[in-house]
Amino acid sequence: MPYDIINAFTGKESLGNPAAVYILTQQLPKEQLQKIASEIALPETSFIYKNVEEEWEIQWFSPKREVLLCGHGLIAAAFFIKQKLEKEREILIFKSKSGKLTVAMDNDQFILNFPSQQLFPKPITEKMKAAFPGAIIQEAYTTQEKDHLVLVLDSEIAVNNAKPQIAIIKLLAPHAVTITAKGAEVDFVSRYFAPHGGVDEDPVTGSSHTRLAPLWGEKLEKTKLIAKQLSNRGGLIACEIEGERVKISGQATLSAENKDLKEDSITEISWSK
Repeated sequence: MPYDIINAFTGKESLGNPAAVYILTQQLPKEQLQKIASEIALPETSFIYKNVEEEWEIQWFSPKREVLLCGHGLIAAAFFIKQKLEKEREILIFKSKSGKLTVAMDNDQFILNFPSQQLFPKPITEKMKAAFPGAIIQEAYTTQEKDHLVLVLDSEIAVNNAKPQIAIIKLLAPHAVTITAKGAEVDFVSRYFAPHGGVDEDPVTGSSHTRLAPLWGEKLEKTKLIAKQLSNRGGLIACEIEGERVKISGQATLSAENKDLKEDSITEISWSK
């Protein structure tokens, strides 16, 4: 059962965030999709399937769990369909567990349209400081569901040089922790840590910018922003705030195609949380 690897938020093969795109000929149980994703072992695997209504359905899995919304995985899926299946399409609509998601294609840019996420201030704690020793944390925020934590540091250099303590980060939020700061050459920078999902540091995270873009848009009094994620691979994300929605766009490139995952290896995987 072949799959492709697409790098999102970059035009270069060695940069951006890699996602596997796995096209299904029939729907599979969640447990089997999880086994496949853990075997592929990339930050995210996008499973796409065309249902009886001729709609594209999409699900994402990290090596450890299902993910309800994944920006780079959505771009990877759109790139795959555009390159291999529906070359004339300029807009793709995916049915997901987060609702219907639209991807518009403009030259080499893939444009996602997501609801923005509001952040709520919270006190800075000693545990937050211990998670990033030596870093100066200026502000702390959480999402309404309290599943994501966002820490604003004093500089881009601090974000780039931060030494994350993964064991402590796991105690701060059930989903992920983001550190961010005003950028030197871009509007803002960030890094994203999601050890609960099997990804200590995500290379480039589209969905986190549904929170970061409104935060920095208000701080910088801008509706159009350019962001950079400072992982080892790195990537550029263009953000545009439109009311209560955020457009997130980036490039994509093919890293590998027709990689094979044997049926035998899938059934032999033992999965534990």
